[in-house]
Amino acid sequence: MSAMQRIIALLPLVLVLACAENVLSQSSGSPTEVWPEFTVNYDPIEKIRLMLAVRKERNEDTPDKTVETTATIIYRIRPLVRNMLFNDDENDNEKKYALSLAANWEYSRSFGNTLRNENRIMLDATPRYKIRGGILIENRLRLEIRFRGDGSRDYWFRDRVRFEKRFQIKKFRFSPFAYVEPIWGWQANSWNRNLLSAGTEIALVRKRARLDFYYLRKNCDTCDFADVNAIGMNLHLFFGKR
Repeated sequence: MSAMQRIIALLPLVLVLACAENVLSQSSGSPTEVWPEFTVNYDPIEKIRLMLAVRKERNEDTPDKTVETTATIIYRIRPLVRNMLFNDDENDNEKKYALSLAANWEYSRSFGNTLRNENRIMLDATPRYKIRGGILIENRLRLEIRFRGDGSRDYWFRDRVRFEKRFQIKKFRFSPFAYVEPIWGWQANSWNRNLLSAGTEIALVRKRARLDFYYLRKNCDTCDFADVNAIGMNLHLFFGKR
């Protein structure tokens, strides 16, 4: 099977996951959801990435389902001392650099008793470190400005710390990961939310396609609805300079 055939064969899995949530809810009665995502990455040069992602998940402020579209531009900075900790054998250009700066625009549309729209501007800085054992540590710092459909505005600050280690068994490459992400909200004036996640990245076509599977727990201390458990899948396609 060719590389393109493998990618096309996996696309229906996104649709399957999009419909599987009802089955999980009916069978277990627990607030477990399925969040499919599709991401296209284009690197016109090695230091710059343009990214477009579409995902289904839950609204941050209500228990309603939401569809989010995110457009991102990323600029990367190499380590001052080039060494084997950031090497050219990485499947993703992003992981070859010690620092990434990003600007994001995101549109969120929720579907529940009422339609809710939200636009977000997000600014990121993500330093990376590799320690003994080949463990990659990322610390993404994100400032979000949220423009809600009712005219209100909120500011969030996220601090995500992520650990990852790459493995290879013959031609099979995968990278288990885990992260924690506390979130501070301006309106709440507290660290009232946090995310906990663990999963793995699976290389489908080296440097061209990747599938991420993960479990995510979304906690909110000030929300009047239950916290959520999610099973997610994100299919990445990579184009341009590799």
